[in-house]
Amino acid sequence: MQLEITGRHLDVTPALREFTEEKLGKLERLLDPPIEVHVVLEIEKHRHKAEVKVASKSAVFSGAQETGDLYASIAEVADKLERQILKHKEKQRVRKVKRGPRSPEAAAEMEALAARADAELADSETERPERD
Repeated sequence: MQLEITGRHLDVTPALREFTEEKLGKLERLLDPPIEVHVVLEIEKHRHKAEVKVASKSAVFSGAQETGDLYASIAEVADKLERQILKHKEKQRVRKVKRGPRSPEAAAEMEALAARADAELADSETERPERD
């Protein structure tokens, strides 16, 4: 993973760099290499902003978060990017299943897997506790 950190109106300390690498390291296991990450950290008065752009082989993801603490901003934008990546991967998986296999045996197997997944989803929805 190629990581580039830019600080606007602040010096990027080793602790800040290490925290950013740790939080964004989780994204490395979700994406296909090569991965390029550009982080912009900015401070304006009491606003601490983190902007992250992640470019992988398959897609480009970006996110920004503004809070009162720079570390919280980095953590929140990392969580946001993780959700984006997981959603993208799920869409790719669904599209691949929709296209379907070419042989009849594989098609029957895929239908059985889809039926089992639908049954598990229905079971998990019925097990949720009701909210007041």
